[in-house]
Amino acid sequence: MKVVNVSLRHMFSEKHQGTANSLMRMGSVMQTLSINLINASQIFSLSSINRHSFHLLVTTISRKWPSCKCTTLWI
Repeated sequence: MKVVNVSLRHMFSEKHQGTANSLMRMGSVMQTLSINLINASQIFSLSSINRHSFHLLVTTISRKWPSCKCTTLWI
């Protein structure tokens, strides 16, 4: 399977629908999506993360691409 590493920096600057649309455009190359919050914390501070929003994003990805493996690691 291909693993696509997605930078989360731009995702949280958009509204959820915009993010979902951006991800759908990438959908043809996405087979596995692994989101690791520890890596994400190196990109932006944890204080800027709205956990509900992050959960909603992961849920949206899972529904759009049921074959995706979404791993959320809370710290």
